[in-house]
Amino acid sequence: MKYDLFTKAALIIIAILLAPNLITSPAGAASIETAILGKWQEVGGITQMEFLEGGYILAVAGRQQLSGKYEFLNKNRLRIDYGGNVGAMIFEVSISGDEVVMTEPNGKVSKFKKIK
Repeated sequence: MKYDLFTKAALIIIAILLAPNLITSPAGAASIETAILGKWQEVGGITQMEFLEGGYILAVAGRQQLSGKYEFLNKNRLRIDYGGNVGAMIFEVSISGDEVVMTEPNGKVSKFKKIK
């Protein structure tokens, strides 16, 4: 297929403009960052977590309340830092519809259902 000079230049410019987005954004990262937002209830447990815009998290387990920051390290790894004595934790995360599954490095799996 032959292209004229103007079409070739336009295609090169489009490729240059799109390339940084492909390189800096892991596939699915934006969608999982949006899907995690909201309030989640642990299935069969007492823990509630609320992921807020700006990377903030609130967690309540019984009478214990924590607040901290979270960030996605890639499309399925989530770092939560509550600071103080609790510190940071990294989880493998998967979200399907209104369910999130979080796996700790020791293999413990927690499932949450979205409530808000």
